[in-house]
Amino acid sequence: MDNASNQLKHDPRAISRYLFERSKLWFSISMTLKASILIVASIAIFTTNFFALVAPYTVYIFSICSELCIWRSDTIKGIADGLLRKLDMRDSLGWSLRAQDIRDIVIRLPKKIRESLPNERSGEQYFENNNPYGIEKTIANIQETSWWSKQIANSAWVFTLVISCILLIISIILLIVSIQLTLKSAILSNISRVVTATITSVFTSGLFKLTVSYYRFSQKSAQIENQAIHLMQNSSTEIQIVKLFHEYQVARATAPLLPSWIWKLRNQELTQMWHDYMDKKKI
Repeated sequence: MDNASNQLKHDPRAISRYLFERSKLWFSISMTLKASILIVASIAIFTTNFFALVAPYTVYIFSICSELCIWRSDTIKGIADGLLRKLDMRDSLGWSLRAQDIRDIVIRLPKKIRESLPNERSGEQYFENNNPYGIEKTIANIQETSWWSKQIANSAWVFTLVISCILLIISIILLIVSIQLTLKSAILSNISRVVTATITSVFTSGLFKLTVSYYRFSQKSAQIENQAIHLMQNSSTEIQIVKLFHEYQVARATAPLLPSWIWKLRNQELTQMWHDYMDKKKI
């Protein structure tokens, strides 16, 4: 670790983790509000009381709040991505991280959070590679971080795809069953509206877009990992390495947030797989 990092009062990695978690929290609230819109609209279809009267206003308020939450999430994510890029270069090429690089970020944090941040790095190593700062370490870090992104993004797009398919299948089954039961026209009309709203929400709520974005990021991460392996096996310049790292960082910044629960669920398994891979590589 360089001297500039030792002089920082707060652990920048801890700050980065906190910002990403806050961004994910606002994103989760937004998705919850979008799901609530579908639920409120569906209930309103079958009711004629006061709830049906206030439902349009509720949907309107939820829609505005959802967009505000997305805006807040994207704002925090942008700050977190900027800090993470600097940390990646610091822990790869040894580029110093100055106090002014995180000063404005820290001052915006709640006082309780600032006081809970460690004054020094906890000693937990972010990258597995122990080589000195330089080209070899940077290539290894690119390979490692792109491999992790590939695995988590792959799980994320499969999960969102499954959820989308389940919603679509349930909607279609509900519509077919209701037709077979020869229900009253009013009830059948209400059910068809719910089915239409559900199918539409899969696309308008961003769930389908999430699936596509996670898939693209997993594929891009795999491509960058292969490029890193190629550079590792051949002579490469610092410009080539930095360019590849920036390519990955841009892909990461434009990709949706990776779910923390998937990382927690697969962390132990993936860590073991990575260690086994590295051990075999050294043989």
